[in-house]
Amino acid sequence: NLLMPHNLLLKDWSQMHKIILIIVLLFFSGLLVAETETVSDENTAARVLSKQLYQNLEIKNPLNIKVRKLTRYGTKVSSEFAYNLLEKIEYELSREEYKRYFPSVGKMTMGVPRSLIEVLPNEDEDSQAQDAFLEGTYKTVAKQVVVQLRLVGGDGKSISRAEISLPVSGVKHELQ
Repeated sequence: NLLMPHNLLLKDWSQMHKIILIIVLLFFSGLLVAETETVSDENTAARVLSKQLYQNLEIKNPLNIKVRKLTRYGTKVSSEFAYNLLEKIEYELSREEYKRYFPSVGKMTMGVPRSLIEVLPNEDEDSQAQDAFLEGTYKTVAKQVVVQLRLVGGDGKSISRAEISLPVSGVKHELQ
């Protein structure tokens, strides 16, 4: 019998929308994976992450950036790699091209007035700008280090995000 029964053909056709949906979802998930920019070394990583944080800003008023932490994903532990990368990002975000939105960039310092821990202002802080905290995680995935950063407002809401991956071979500092 060379002809397919009519009801079998209709049954297959009714599944077509599911097949198309799966293809579309696979396509978009591939695009999202490809969106993570790959860089060759830590210096380029700092430059690209800083640029992404600037470009992905969800608000347009100045921010006093307080560099909080970069930890290994799923832990509270940092590393020589993390400290070095944050140092480079702090330098990058302090550049003139970012001054309009990031008038002040510095490490987060704490004080203990009247037994309450308080975030202290940076020396060059803009009194009109709101505080934003830089934090992130990194993890090793298939010989790549994936770094995800975000700027968080005082209310805990995300203001900007950045993500890159770099080959483990491009990392000059200890990851553990």
